[in-house]
Amino acid sequence: MSVSRWRRAFNAGGVQALASKGPGGATCKFTDAQLDELQAVLDAGPAAVRTSAGPWPASLPTG
Repeated sequence: MSVSRWRRAFNAGGVQALASKGPGGATCKFTDAQLDELQAVLDAGPAAVRTSAGPWPASLPTG
């Protein structure tokens, strides 16, 4: 938020108007089961994630 927006918010509603309204952005679209599965994969670590060609080579770009 810019300084001018902070000032307008403060002038309109005082300190309460400056309080956080929580994180922005979209809500998670994963189900609880999908989140549990993702956590299990992350907990297992990179050595557990293999393809038919073996583990993902570190030299390949990731993005």
